[in-house]
Amino acid sequence: MMSYLFSAMLIIGCAIGVLSGHAAETTQAAMDGATQAIELSFAMCGIYALWMGIFEVAQEAGLVKKLSKGFAKPLRFLFRGVPADSPALGYIALNLSANMLGLGNAATPSGIAAMRALQEHNRDPKVATRAMCMLLIVNSASLQIIPTGVIAVRNAAGSQDPGAVLLTTLLSTLCAMSVAIALGKIMERT
Repeated sequence: MMSYLFSAMLIIGCAIGVLSGHAAETTQAAMDGATQAIELSFAMCGIYALWMGIFEVAQEAGLVKKLSKGFAKPLRFLFRGVPADSPALGYIALNLSANMLGLGNAATPSGIAAMRALQEHNRDPKVATRAMCMLLIVNSASLQIIPTGVIAVRNAAGSQDPGAVLLTTLLSTLCAMSVAIALGKIMERT
């Protein structure tokens, strides 16, 4: 569906540019946009590769289990019903850690692994459990202590102070996470 929407927007934009007599400017803007997209992609690849490597090393070194123990109390509160020895809790801790560092794309593999591990405790595979819903909630709200991805984008775009968003990002994501968890817990009771 989104591919159709983006395709339609692209075609309509190009048609308006050509019909309004700005074909050269439209072509130049398209080329500049494509160049900037590629430059931004390469700038982001480095930081994601670094953190994905760190998370892989952490998993191999057993730090994921230690991380899940460090997150034990919040995870028990958020994910009641998930056994304490479930590998899902380690993946959830890894997912939360990646999100806290502003690495949403790097959090995706651990989020998928957590969902798969949570599915093993699911009695009805066609219906999401409360724990699965809560994982979706905390992953979507994504508390970010260090918005690495945003800082990298701002840096790649030539910002004079790419880290200026630290406090506002922390406050907004803290509010979003608090409201999301509160609503999730309220819905669990119904």
